[in-house]
Amino acid sequence: MTATAYAVRERGIHDAPMVRLINHDLSTAQVYLHGASLTSWSPARGGERLYLSERATFAGEGAIRGGTPICWPQFNLVGPLPRHGFARSMQWDYMGAVWGEGALTARFMLASDAATRSIWPVDFECEYNVTVGGEMLDLRLTVRNTGPQDFSFTGALHSYLAASAGDVRLEGLHGASYMQFPSTERVTDSEPVFTLSGPQDRIYVGQSQGLTMHGGPSPLRIEKQNWPDVVVWNPHTNAANIPDMHPDDWQRFICVEAACVATPIQVPAGGEWVGAQTLTAL
Repeated sequence: MTATAYAVRERGIHDAPMVRLINHDLSTAQVYLHGASLTSWSPARGGERLYLSERATFAGEGAIRGGTPICWPQFNLVGPLPRHGFARSMQWDYMGAVWGEGALTARFMLASDAATRSIWPVDFECEYNVTVGGEMLDLRLTVRNTGPQDFSFTGALHSYLAASAGDVRLEGLHGASYMQFPSTERVTDSEPVFTLSGPQDRIYVGQSQGLTMHGGPSPLRIEKQNWPDVVVWNPHTNAANIPDMHPDDWQRFICVEAACVATPIQVPAGGEWVGAQTLTAL
């Protein structure tokens, strides 16, 4: 790690422990240990690219509202576990940072223990790598099965992207098949560009094409690896029913999530799975 690229542990909002990443090119990120939640990303050319609610909580059983919560090992209420699983509300361990090839990477770990086994009786280890460099942010989740039995999971990297919701245009979804959650009926997206009109909770199934988002500080390229689905979410005026969000905050973001919802990911005993989401400011 160079003298001008470093990660430092600090106390953030509400005195919650966090890690601040500052790369040599002045691209930055902040990750709270509560949920290993990325709450801020500014590429080298500057400008915050993530939404974070002023009403967010940073401790307890809830997730941090905004940034990129890790929904794992269950997406929403699709299964018997707590909504969106438990990874987003547990304390992760910071394992240090490394610098190489112009980028700075911080590592975080969450492993099964008595608390997780009381919710989900399997043995696992999750490693989460957050990498910043230039105009790029890479979020990489590794799931290892450390037990004797196979297991499966669903989940998502719930990215709240800063944008003027009324100006959002998502390119790359035309012709893709989606479900409007909680419905399981599949519909083909016939619009040339996605725009926001009313509440949206779409799950694009088997969507592998990269996306380009307009409506933020600058266009944003959104790509993913090994996450089979894409979730696009905005509560619109239903934000008034979300206690940790201002009623008009829906106008400040769009969620575009690398996800696995329709078909659970299988991890054999002793095996591992790696999935990533990469954002690039254009």
